[in-house]
Amino acid sequence: MVRFVTGEMLSVKEVAGLLSVSPKTVYALIRSGIIKSHRVGAGRGVIRVSSKQLDTYLQSSESAPAVVENHSKPRRRKRLREIDLEN
Repeated sequence: MVRFVTGEMLSVKEVAGLLSVSPKTVYALIRSGIIKSHRVGAGRGVIRVSSKQLDTYLQSSESAPAVVENHSKPRRRKRLREIDLEN
Protein backbone atom coordinates (compact mmCIF):
# COMPACT_ATOMS: atom_id res chain seq x y z
CA MET A 1 0.00 0.00 0.00
CA VAL A 2 1.42 3.35 -1.00
CA ARG A 3 0.74 6.37 1.19
CA PHE A 4 1.31 9.86 -0.03
CA VAL A 5 2.99 12.32 2.29
CA THR A 6 0.97 15.43 2.88
CA GLY A 7 2.44 18.74 3.82
CA GLU A 8 5.69 20.46 3.01
CA MET A 9 8.86 18.42 2.51
CA LEU A 10 11.92 19.93 4.19
CA SER A 11 15.62 19.37 3.52
CA VAL A 12 17.98 18.36 6.29
CA LYS A 13 19.46 21.87 6.25
CA GLU A 14 15.98 23.43 6.63
CA VAL A 15 15.13 21.09 9.53
CA ALA A 16 18.45 21.95 11.20
CA GLY A 17 17.68 25.65 10.85
CA LEU A 18 14.21 25.24 12.33
CA LEU A 19 15.55 23.24 15.30
CA SER A 20 18.65 25.45 15.74
CA VAL A 21 20.96 22.43 15.53
CA SER A 22 23.57 21.32 13.01
CA PRO A 23 22.69 19.20 9.98
CA LYS A 24 24.91 16.49 11.50
CA THR A 25 22.53 16.32 14.48
CA VAL A 26 19.53 15.99 12.15
CA TYR A 27 21.26 13.16 10.25
CA ALA A 28 21.90 11.40 13.58
CA LEU A 29 18.22 11.77 14.58
CA ILE A 30 17.18 10.35 11.20
CA ARG A 31 19.69 7.49 11.38
CA SER A 32 18.46 6.49 14.85
CA GLY A 33 14.83 6.56 13.69
CA ILE A 34 13.79 9.38 16.00
CA ILE A 35 12.85 11.57 13.03
CA LYS A 36 11.27 9.72 10.11
CA SER A 37 12.45 10.73 6.64
CA HIS A 38 12.14 9.89 2.94
CA ARG A 39 14.75 9.45 0.22
CA VAL A 40 13.70 11.13 -2.99
CA GLY A 41 15.39 10.79 -6.38
CA ALA A 42 17.66 8.42 -8.23
CA GLY A 43 20.78 6.85 -6.76
CA ARG A 44 21.27 7.83 -3.16
CA GLY A 45 18.70 10.59 -3.63
CA VAL A 46 18.14 13.38 -1.20
CA ILE A 47 16.68 13.13 2.28
CA ARG A 48 13.46 14.97 2.97
CA VAL A 49 11.47 15.26 6.19
CA SER A 50 7.76 16.01 6.02
CA SER A 51 6.53 18.89 8.14
CA LYS A 52 4.09 16.43 9.75
CA GLN A 53 6.97 14.17 10.87
CA LEU A 54 8.83 17.19 12.24
CA ASP A 55 5.72 18.21 14.21
CA THR A 56 5.43 14.66 15.56
CA TYR A 57 9.07 14.75 16.70
CA LEU A 58 8.63 18.13 18.37
CA GLN A 59 5.51 16.97 20.23
CA SER A 60 7.21 13.78 21.41
CA SER A 61 10.28 15.65 22.63
CA GLU A 62 8.33 18.31 24.52
CA SER A 63 9.33 18.41 28.16
CA ALA A 64 7.15 19.24 31.11
CA PRO A 65 8.12 22.16 33.33
CA ALA A 66 10.21 21.18 36.31
CA VAL A 67 8.31 20.92 39.58
CA VAL A 68 10.11 22.35 42.58
CA GLU A 69 8.59 21.15 45.82
CA ASN A 70 10.97 22.42 48.44
CA HIS A 71 12.17 26.03 48.35
CA SER A 72 14.14 25.87 51.60
CA LYS A 73 17.88 26.29 51.65
CA PRO A 74 19.92 23.10 51.64
CA ARG A 75 21.21 22.08 55.03
CA ARG A 76 24.85 22.83 55.67
CA ARG A 77 27.00 19.80 56.38
CA LYS A 78 28.63 19.77 59.77
CA ARG A 79 32.33 20.23 59.87
CA LEU A 80 34.42 17.60 61.58
CA ARG A 81 35.13 19.83 64.55
CA GLU A 82 31.38 20.40 65.06
CA ILE A 83 30.60 16.70 65.43
CA ASP A 84 30.20 15.57 69.03
CA LEU A 85 32.29 12.40 69.39
CA GLU A 86 31.43 11.98 73.11
CA ASN A 87 27.88 10.71 72.46
